[in-house]
Order: sequence, then structure tokens, then C-alpha cells
Amino acid sequence: MTLEELRPDQSELRGEVTISPHKQKGWVLELKASMKAGGRLLFQYTADGALTFNIHSHHGKEVTHHVHIDAASGDGEFTAPEDFDFYPMWENSSDRPVHLTYRLSRA
Repeated sequence: MTLEELRPDQSELRGEVTISPHKQKGWVLELKASMKAGGRLLFQYTADGALTFNIHSHHGKEVTHHVHIDAASGDGEFTAPEDFDFYPMWENSSDRPVHLTYRLSRA
């Protein structure tokens, strides 16, 4: 499956999606944002139920979490520590579908 991506030539990525209940197909939404060192990524999201949001990166088998929020809504800013791909991700740990609206933008 191809990840939806905030490409280097894009300033913004918006979306709406329903995330499936915990451990069912579609219970995680992961996006990709290619960033330069010092680049800032603004994030905003709202959902009709609790979600876990994080921004992480993969270095081989090692996963580094840069941002972590356990809430139905959130907003903030992430500054890339290096030129790399970073992954905003939402997880639904509940037993019901959760509708999510999100916005990622470059600052």
C-alpha cells in the first residue's frame, strides 16, 4: 500500500478518513512527510473519539518517536532534526470507528 505523502513540492496536505476499530484492517493511518533539517511541520487534527497521534522516523529497525499525543484533537509543530522522511500516524485503540479530519502544512 502506498502512503499518502506531503511531498517536498507541497505546502499542505488535508484529509478526512474513518479509522477502523482497534486491530481491524484500517485501524492505523500513517502518512509520510519528506523534510529538510530545520524544516517545520505544523499539524492539526480533530476526531470524534480518542486517538493516539505520533510523528516518528525509521532508521533501519530503530523507530524514533518525536511527537506523541493521546487525544481526540491536537495541534502543534515539529522541527526536523535532519534531512529525512517522517511519519505522522494516528491509531484507533477503541472498539468503534473514529472519524478524523487532519491538516499538515510546512511552516
